[in-house]
Amino acid sequence: MRPARKTIHTAFADIAVLETHGSGTPVLLLHGNSTCKEVFRAQIEGEVGRTARLIAIDLPGHGESGNAPSAATYSIPGYADTVAAVLDDMKIDDVILLGWSLGGHVALELLQRRAGIKGVILVGAPPFGRGLTGMLRAFHLNPALLLATRARLDRGEIEQLARICFGGGADPHLTAMIARTDPKARRALFRSLIQGRGVNQREAAEQSPVPLAIINGAHEPFARIEYLESLDYDNLWDGCCHIIDDCGHAPFLEQPEAFDRLLLRYLRQITEKATVTRRSAPERRLARPGR
Repeated sequence: MRPARKTIHTAFADIAVLETHGSGTPVLLLHGNSTCKEVFRAQIEGEVGRTARLIAIDLPGHGESGNAPSAATYSIPGYADTVAAVLDDMKIDDVILLGWSLGGHVALELLQRRAGIKGVILVGAPPFGRGLTGMLRAFHLNPALLLATRARLDRGEIEQLARICFGGGADPHLTAMIARTDPKARRALFRSLIQGRGVNQREAAEQSPVPLAIINGAHEPFARIEYLESLDYDNLWDGCCHIIDDCGHAPFLEQPEAFDRLLLRYLRQITEKATVTRRSAPERRLARPGR
């Protein structure tokens, strides 16, 4: 059965939504800067989408969603506000967030601002501390990062960004979506990051009250793997940062079978934990959050 498509009207932009027909706690898929919801096509069209209820959206200024009237929307807090409005419109309280790159940072923003988040999966999204120093510790100084801050890109720059973001999973549609992105979006996002808008991402990750899964490709071009492994997590899933071989920034696209095995196991464990928690509510009051 094909995923359902619809558009949700919000104060921030009209948001394109794609939803599979699986069951259980919804899993919201959040794409990266200058990409779109179809980057998760392997999960949407495969076993994960058949078993789990996946909801993929295009952020404002991306994919099939409308451009934002206000440049303030093109920030991590602005995107988080948009996602919250979509969840409210769909009457979704409990949700698991899977965020890639920019989408991972939006997920961490929501984690500290919204109740009902049952789990967070970060891919290619190192939780950075405040200020420029915090960002430099979390990211490699990859020249492609500069492309992701420019308003307009020529054809060669678009293809370069596609190669480094999607690796062997790049296709004409994903490349075209880089060109489609609202020219104001990349510049406004960069400006908001320099201004330090939003929650302290490092603290949000280290103090996560829900299981935090971190999955990256072995050839991740942006996030510093050693930085990710150095953080003092309260609730790191499996007690380690997972690395998938033979892929880079988008392991779910480049190595979907290996990624989906981890994802399905994570979703099963979140579901089982929720069931146990509901059955043992008196004990829960004695436990420290995130422990």
